[in-house]
Amino acid sequence: MPSDAAETDRPRVPSLDGLRGYAALTVLVGHAVLAGTAWSLPHEPTWLGLATIAVLVFFVLSGFVLSRPLLAGRPFNAAAYYPARLLRLYLPVWGALAFAALLHALFWDTYPGIGWFVAAHLEPITLSGFGNDAALALHDPNWQYIGALWTLRWEVLFSLLLPLYVLVARVSGRWVWVPVLVCLGLIAWRERQEMDYLPVFFLGTALAAVETPLRERWARWSPGGHGLVAGAAAASVVLGLWGPRWFDLSAQLAALASALGALLIVVTALLLAPLGAFLTRPVSGWLGSRSFSLYLVHEPILITLAFVTRGSMGSIAFVVAACVLALAGAEGFYRAIEHPAHRLSRRIGRAIRTRQAAGRPTRAPA
Repeated sequence: MPSDAAETDRPRVPSLDGLRGYAALTVLVGHAVLAGTAWSLPHEPTWLGLATIAVLVFFVLSGFVLSRPLLAGRPFNAAAYYPARLLRLYLPVWGALAFAALLHALFWDTYPGIGWFVAAHLEPITLSGFGNDAALALHDPNWQYIGALWTLRWEVLFSLLLPLYVLVARVSGRWVWVPVLVCLGLIAWRERQEMDYLPVFFLGTALAAVETPLRERWARWSPGGHGLVAGAAAASVVLGLWGPRWFDLSAQLAALASALGALLIVVTALLLAPLGAFLTRPVSGWLGSRSFSLYLVHEPILITLAFVTRGSMGSIAFVVAACVLALAGAEGFYRAIEHPAHRLSRRIGRAIRTRQAAGRPTRAPA
């Protein structure tokens, strides 16, 4: 994430933009609960796994939105795409890390009764650790300043591999369900971290490949059929979170259910009219446009609040205050860092395409 259309000159899908915003809000609330002193538990409550499913939703959205214009026939321009995409990802990350380092130096210090989630951010700032985080490194990552950065590592890898994902979807054609099944098998396999997450992006790519026929079939289904898809999304999420506890579901099947749940959530946001209407409201649109900023800065803000208040706030008051401050911080970060970085990445992409066009020889008339 982000998975907007800046790199492809395609308009956003409003309902998916809103979904991205609520996914980021889910991550914020989950981390705020962990940082609140009353919830300083040895292990995370199961329901906080919703934040992990929100991350899977981000991955499906990235696969869908970035693949969609290429699958619709837009040629892939590597020279323009890669600089623009990587700047779009890295510049806000670097700004967020600088922000976190400043807060770390000013406010982050231990106190009696500190919870494990807050204490995990107390490692001293080192040049190597900061550099690894800033590079979204594949080896020896720390993530002690902004733990949520672990997901950007996979976003970068997917962004680099985007042409391969699109090629597989194109070659598969109407048999695209075959690589989808392979991806689901890899997700359930869970032997390597790469197999937990990189296949999830292809679920979004496959959804983009079948978007047109899926819309046509959806239009022919009754409201009951639409409800069944929404119900399947909810059931998959429940199985992913509570299946191992309630139904003795294996971790492999729970991971599979979570990935399917994320895919079906995106499908319903894309096609289910009542949900789409909710996700296109002004508040949803604002959340969607600020989702990347919120994702990047919420953790340093709520960790700072925990260090400043030192357990003096009630649990509910802490969560409310943390969410308000994080949303305000996201707005400021969007205006100061993310939006200018977004504009710069688009300008660079356009400039490269313009230079390429100017350098092409003009074909003489016959």
